[in-house]
Amino acid sequence: MAKNVALIVAAGRGTRAFRSQNEMPKQYVFLQDKPVLCHVIQQFLKNSNIDDILIVIHPNDESAYQEAIKDINSQHLLAPVFGGTTRQQSVYAGL
Repeated sequence: MAKNVALIVAAGRGTRAFRSQNEMPKQYVFLQDKPVLCHVIQQFLKNSNIDDILIVIHPNDESAYQEAIKDINSQHLLAPVFGGTTRQQSVYAGL
């Protein structure tokens, strides 16, 4: 039986969103009470057509990712994979 897996590419640096390179990537910035990435994941978890979720993250963001998902308790959230230096490479890594 085929599965539908949502692929969320969150390995970017978000340099266009902020002035400083020292800012946190936008996927980990808080919107209301939680990181943007958490909002995205929760929307996919609500979708009954999605069986699993795979997140592609930057290799330097593992601790930020773990902090972002700490309140998400779901067996449908797969272990993250590391992206590449371009979006294309990151999508390929996720696939």
